[in-house]
Amino acid sequence: MALSTRNHLKKIMTNIYASFKDTIRGYFIPIGLLVLMFFAISANAGEVKYERYVNVRFAYSILYPNGILMPQGEADNGDGQQFAANDGKALMSVYGSNNSADDTLKSVYHEEVGMRNKGAAKMTVTYKVFKKNWFVVSGTVGDNIFYKKVIYKAKDDQFITFEITYHKSQRGIYDPIVSEISNSIRIPQGPDELSEPKPPYSVEQLRKWHRSVEPWPWLGHPEQKVNLRNDKSYELLLAISGYARGGTFVLFAKVNDKWLKISDEIEQAHHPLHILNTYKDGWHDFQSFVPAWGSGGAEVWVFTYGWNGVKYILKNQKAGVWCDYEPFKNDSQLCPVR
Repeated sequence: MALSTRNHLKKIMTNIYASFKDTIRGYFIPIGLLVLMFFAISANAGEVKYERYVNVRFAYSILYPNGILMPQGEADNGDGQQFAANDGKALMSVYGSNNSADDTLKSVYHEEVGMRNKGAAKMTVTYKVFKKNWFVVSGTVGDNIFYKKVIYKAKDDQFITFEITYHKSQRGIYDPIVSEISNSIRIPQGPDELSEPKPPYSVEQLRKWHRSVEPWPWLGHPEQKVNLRNDKSYELLLAISGYARGGTFVLFAKVNDKWLKISDEIEQAHHPLHILNTYKDGWHDFQSFVPAWGSGGAEVWVFTYGWNGVKYILKNQKAGVWCDYEPFKNDSQLCPVR
């Protein structure tokens, strides 16, 4: 997908987001996550397109693989939804529940493990893990694989549950999908915690937002140190939004012990900035790289930024090939020996 098309889609989703957030009572997800609905994420099954289901009643959201697991409609009580494969070999459920029995997460975990091990249908638990506010139990039942993750929302005394069952013959398809879905569950701890930051940006504001969406759901790192001057000082490159293969960042420099924003928006994927030998007023030009959509892996968008005397601005952008750029000539994946 061309960059201009992606930006157009992002503008559309921004408008949808603005009208949508009031509808879900203040619990909303970042524009970057909404944009994620439109972008393919690679899995063993090929190109899998994920969309995000948002539950209003229990204030959570989760990805599902559209076209592979089809939404069956939200439950009448609004607690969640099922997603089923057309061939009947897989079924995913996600739902919230109030802790009306005053259970603890540990008691629910032990009950789940015990039920699975003593079930009449020859269930075998092959993997289990218990953490502070969630647990996972997985295994086999007959010819099927099951996976269940339960998260405890302490502030609301509620449980959020994701579970999926699929046939063993479909492991190559569903194993990577289950991992993607399990890591995608988002539960805001406050009405604005998962909302994308808005200008004026600050280092403290962006770091707080990064922590709120951990684990970071997009490729790359939300905070990076870079050196754009010929001294021992460094600048901070911080993400202000994300999308499937990268994100949008801004630069900060420390001036009189204060971090000040020194750039327009910068597009970058998971590759480090490439610092160029050209410079102005001691500030080096640099390039960032974002994979071109639908390129098959060979093409890349290249952005060149330069200092204008006040801040970094975009000097030019162009389509290129990974192998044409010095940082990637020895990269066996992006630039294989021909």
